[in-house]
Amino acid sequence: FLIRGSIPMDQNVGTIDIDALTLGVEGRFQDWTRDKYAEIIDALNAMNARMIGFDIFFPEASATEILKKQDLISAQVKSVDDVLDLFRDYDEELRESMINAGNVFLGQSFQIAANQDDADWIRENTGAKNEDKRQALEYLEPFSKEYPDWPDSKLTFYTDIEPPRTMLMKASRGVGYAMTVADIDGSVRQYPVVLIYDGKIWPSLALVMILDYI
Repeated sequence: FLIRGSIPMDQNVGTIDIDALTLGVEGRFQDWTRDKYAEIIDALNAMNARMIGFDIFFPEASATEILKKQDLISAQVKSVDDVLDLFRDYDEELRESMINAGNVFLGQSFQIAANQDDADWIRENTGAKNEDKRQALEYLEPFSKEYPDWPDSKLTFYTDIEPPRTMLMKASRGVGYAMTVADIDGSVRQYPVVLIYDGKIWPSLALVMILDYI
């Protein structure tokens, strides 16, 4: 990278980072509720962002037992029902913000195959699909392409998929994988554009977004 020199970032592209300052203000990343992401979408939408991509994964439902201290302090609680109303549906808040923006792309993850050199092994070790995963794959069909010659490909093979929660996928404009692949020394120097899973080519989040853009 030192020999290559810096590559200036396109002024039309920006990143929103979760850095030390963020964690100092917002607390542990693991404790965040998804209304924080909804607020980011709303803010970017108000700024007329052309498209928004999340390289954060939302594979499971948010916990429904979370009650924020600040919500309780500011509430006018007079009955048990008033208390129950304070438990917010953070996934629904995120979904509504995504629908309002209409330009949110979500990331998904895949499990890399331990054996990259044996197509039969990859077939036999591709993860089983429960009903939820089958429904997700049906929705994701437009974001993949059949590749009959995949056993002869030099692309990287994967054996399982972890898509976003279906209600969020359906509110998104597109879905792509948002992972990097480390070199043998542990450093990340490349970002794969496509990968192979279950006999199909799957695009990266960046590729899905640029295809939509053009």
